[in-house]
Amino acid sequence: MIIGQLNNFFESNSLPKELIEAITYLKKTDFSKMAKGRYTIKGDDTYLILDEYETKPKDSKKAEVHKKYIDIQYMISGTEVMGVGFLDEKNEIYEEYDEEKDRVLYSKVHNEFDIVLSNGMFAIFFPTDIHRPGCQFKAKENVRKAIIKVRVNV
Repeated sequence: MIIGQLNNFFESNSLPKELIEAITYLKKTDFSKMAKGRYTIKGDDTYLILDEYETKPKDSKKAEVHKKYIDIQYMISGTEVMGVGFLDEKNEIYEEYDEEKDRVLYSKVHNEFDIVLSNGMFAIFFPTDIHRPGCQFKAKENVRKAIIKVRVNV
């Protein structure tokens, strides 16, 4: 997991070029001119989901992990809490892996902790990072978020 401010992102040769390209795409894109939806960046290998929603209480949200894609979640506007944790046999699975949706859902995550993302921040979640996005911070809030999916090179 990597968390940071987009405007402070340091492009390093230690990161895979696909992640650097995705972060560069976020930096260069004017999301104010785009509608909600899915946008192709590099076919099915890298694509964007532009979403808007109202945050909800954490106990009403499920945590998720992906096997085929790395998630880069960028907060365009608003603030949300994300519960995060790691793969662990003590986690409680709510829904087994769905290949079409590329996700396992969890009802409980052992040693889950919270991060707060607000305007201009991003989080990168790898296939070992469980995340529970869309949770309210202090109160329900409308957020706008760009999620870039980057296929894991196996």
